[in-house]
Amino acid sequence: MANDGMDENSAVSSLKVLELRDVVAIDQALDKIGPYGEVHLVVEKGRLRFIRTVRSEAVTRPVRPEAKAV
Repeated sequence: MANDGMDENSAVSSLKVLELRDVVAIDQALDKIGPYGEVHLVVEKGRLRFIRTVRSEAVTRPVRPEAKAV
């Protein structure tokens, strides 16, 4: 994480919507999805209600042998 001159306590106290536990849950979701994926935050009435993760996996196409010229 980049050091922007803010210590941990002031960073936590400056949160307006999220609580520290929400930040931890989001961090865990990001760690869980692996190299490809999405983390969706679902908000209800101004509060974080759900964290939805979508994990994606790269699919490579099989290499087709080139047709031989006659």
